[in-house]
Amino acid sequence: FEREAALVSKYLEEAHAEISPKIGFEPWGRTEVIVTDNFDSANGMSSTLPYNWMLIRLASPDPASVLSDYDNWLRTLCFHEYTHIIHLDQVAGVMKVPRYLLGKVVAPNGTVPGWMREGIATYFETSGSTKGRGYSTYSEMMLRTAILENDFPKIDEADGLGWRWPGYQSMYIYGVKFLEYIADNYGEEKLMDFHNHVARSPLLYGLNH
Repeated sequence: FEREAALVSKYLEEAHAEISPKIGFEPWGRTEVIVTDNFDSANGMSSTLPYNWMLIRLASPDPASVLSDYDNWLRTLCFHEYTHIIHLDQVAGVMKVPRYLLGKVVAPNGTVPGWMREGIATYFETSGSTKGRGYSTYSEMMLRTAILENDFPKIDEADGLGWRWPGYQSMYIYGVKFLEYIADNYGEEKLMDFHNHVARSPLLYGLNH
């Protein structure tokens, strides 16, 4: 267990060094990390409330899972979860004032749709790896089938909150594919600029502006 905990620390330092300069924000203080091996299912969790913390499960994904396309599962998970910490904690411009007055409940990037929040985390999970959901054939199959069957989800359906398949997977897969499209066609710096604009905007929930 100590070896795995040391690896988590190593991978999170790598994630910070790679992701923070790209997004252009460095979280204040430390991020508390809970590493656990008492779950059989692969997953993680991150939050910036009441402070920056994350839960890392050591169990690797089931072969039939959408998460199963990985080269180093623990590193992939660390990159995904730490992206959430930076993205959700990010504030800039005039939004620094309400953050100072009200604390971490002021999180402009936390008001974006699920496919944007999970999309950016899955984007860095993929770009920091040779695999990940942005590269997987499972993701390609989902998009290709939706297009061929003329059943592409509406923008609200991409949030994955409905019961209809692919359910919650939508926000990760359609999200990362949309953000990869932006990065591939307009450059990764434009994708980062978008998040910076949201982080400094008082128009919360106004993604389209």
